[in-house]
Amino acid sequence: MKVGHGLESIALDCFESPSLSNSDCKDKFYDDDKTLKKFREAIEKANRIPGALDYQPEYTMTLTYRNSNQSVFYFSLTSNRDYNGLVVEQSNSEKGYSIPKDKANELRDIVYR
Repeated sequence: MKVGHGLESIALDCFESPSLSNSDCKDKFYDDDKTLKKFREAIEKANRIPGALDYQPEYTMTLTYRNSNQSVFYFSLTSNRDYNGLVVEQSNSEKGYSIPKDKANELRDIVYR
């Protein structure tokens, strides 16, 4: 999966759902180069998951670029370091990508600190 050029910021907004118990969830915003690079690397290492998905997102993730364009995804990590992460295109919510565990753990170190 490719992240566009000129990534300027990433916003993580807690996903609201009656079936999701995420009362500890906090919205996040990142615009520093080091964090953006880690997210870019993790997303670009993600592998397409075949078939239809059954998932519950933790966050809506908005990538904003210098030209003001945005890409919006559903994003899930959970705090369990044994699991891969998940990123799903909001415009095609049946098309998901698995973030490898090592990259997901790098993102957990950022999101859950």
